Amino acid sequence: MLMIGSNQRGSSFFGRMAVLGMALLFTASIAWGQAGHVLNGVGPVDQGMAGAGMAIPQDVLSMLHWNPGAITSVTAAVGVDYAMATDFGGNPILLPQPPNGLGFGGITSEFALLQASPTIAYRLSDKLSIGIAPTLNYATLKVLPFPAATPDDANGDGFPSYPAGPKDVTYGFGIQAGVQVDDPSGFHFAASFKSTQNFSDFEFESADETGADRLLTFDLDYPMVVSAGIGYTGIEGLALALDARYTDFENTNGFKESGFNQFGAVQGFGWKSITVVAVRS
Repeated sequence: MLMIGSNQRGSSFFGRMAVLGMALLFTASIAWGQAGHVLNGVGPVDQGMAGAGMAIPQDVLSMLHWNPGAITSVTAAVGVDYAMATDFGGNPILLPQPPNGLGFGGITSEFALLQASPTIAYRLSDKLSIGIAPTLNYATLKVLPFPAATPDDANGDGFPSYPAGPKDVTYGFGIQAGVQVDDPSGFHFAASFKSTQNFSDFEFESADETGADRLLTFDLDYPMVVSAGIGYTGIEGLALALDARYTDFENTNGFKESGFNQFGAVQGFGWKSITVVAVRS
């Protein structure tokens, strides 16, 4: 028999609870079973972890499902950084800014895009379904230095420089629609149209060479995307798929423009539209 005594009511209570907990621990039996209608894992990554790893989640989907407090550990932004070129043997665009070079110097960028698509779908027949989804967009952008700004010589040293483009947030809107055909023979057909996502201008609260406030603006939209696909699952264990996707960069603000304007600012990325084909067997 284990006796616990104390002249302090609080410590006696917690001591008894500790003994009770130990007793339950040593007398409990282990039961193996399923978790009812609660999924043991969400998505292929979490399922691959057998639903374990809440303290070390492997993807955003499992974080959102099990522990939203872990979402802060995710690097949400996608960016590309370019180190400064030290001589003409590297990329001349990355040479130092004047007077030490004729480029932009090292470039640091950061971009993040979040799209929410509340969707309505309707099955017209056993074979044919259609759907439509307005798309709500949230984007952030940071570019240091910002080549799309006019370089300034506010300090009067005769060497204009490009200001920084600190992180800014903007919002956009578009729409998406699609059709799905599933034939009993095992063939599947699909097509979708995603409109250009029109964003308000990014507005960067920057500064000139003397530190005075300077507002920079840039119009960057998300391109229209047209997709089509065909698949076959008529034989057990076999899944064939062919997708084709057209992305219309060259008619999208921020991408269709190219080169420098008369003030030395980069007008846009100058990207061409692309068609991508993917095959899976």
